Amino acid sequence: MIPRNWFEGELVVDSETIDNPLCPKGHFKVITDDGYSFECKTQGSNHKNLRSTGNLNVFEKWIKLKLQESGALEPLAPVTKETFDRYGQDKLRLYKIKEKVYFMEFIPPRTS
Repeated sequence: MIPRNWFEGELVVDSETIDNPLCPKGHFKVITDDGYSFECKTQGSNHKNLRSTGNLNVFEKWIKLKLQESGALEPLAPVTKETFDRYGQDKLRLYKIKEKVYFMEFIPPRTS
């Protein structure tokens, strides 16, 4: 068995979010808070799995590098609740720009 690339992953979205009519379903494009752009899709029962299309590493790499750059995650370590506690938040936000295009942010909260 070949192990998965550490950057490969997807996000399981909660049912309350999925039920929101603004929540994307199927294929869509994201433009991130730091200027990246890539294709994503939702799949699985009730569209609960959010992932990048084509290369499954793109979405997870974007998140993990933000966590690493902040000092909240060591390379190759698993992402846990404590990782998000160190980062300062655990929310990914999507804002609909137009049909099938969303602005995505995952930024730590401002510190005082």
